[in-house]
Amino acid sequence: MKLQFKHQPFQADAAAAVCDVFNGQPMRTTTYRLDLGDMTNVQTDLDMTDTGFRNHPLVPELTNARILDNLHAVQRRGGLKPSDALAGPGINLSIEMETGTGKTYTYVKTMYELSLVYYGTALWYTMITKRYLFDMEVEKMSYEPGIQSNKELEFAVFCIENIAKRLQVNAEQVYAALTEKSDILHSYIVPEYDILHTQSRDYIVDDILQVMRERGVTV
Repeated sequence: MKLQFKHQPFQADAAAAVCDVFNGQPMRTTTYRLDLGDMTNVQTDLDMTDTGFRNHPLVPELTNARILDNLHAVQRRGGLKPSDALAGPGINLSIEMETGTGKTYTYVKTMYELSLVYYGTALWYTMITKRYLFDMEVEKMSYEPGIQSNKELEFAVFCIENIAKRLQVNAEQVYAALTEKSDILHSYIVPEYDILHTQSRDYIVDDILQVMRERGVTV
């Protein structure tokens, strides 16, 4: 059995609908200084910084009345009856999806889209979210018939993440380049696993990037 995964327009529409409710909020971010504690004996490969990011408050111009107007526009666009008022204190939005429509993915995608549009407004978006989205793609890869073992799957993830680090892009973009824009993942990386995985990280990344250049694949 082979499972087919694809981007669903209704999932993108749902995320866009939430973003549109906050139309009028400018793209802003707010930083603060983190207390990292005593890092004297801490060893980590993470790029530690004392700069933190938090949600920026809604600007005064984005009143409840304007948010309600935005909500009405979204509801009319979807053929729904406009709400009489915002529910409860503050802003409480009820977002409903049928079972089996990919609610978890849509929820995470909504956080991602809110971050792109408002850069941290209304809902947080961190590298954890990026990692979660990529982990979902990894789960999809595990169903591909070309990947025969966990070692091959782990190696594929290793390649994707290190290429992303070299190019300073998201792992999702590299995954798309290797599977959607080309078949390099299944026609080269996985078949050459026995040889490639014995090489250094830099050699592996250089080799795959060379294959991408030869095939005209860009990220």
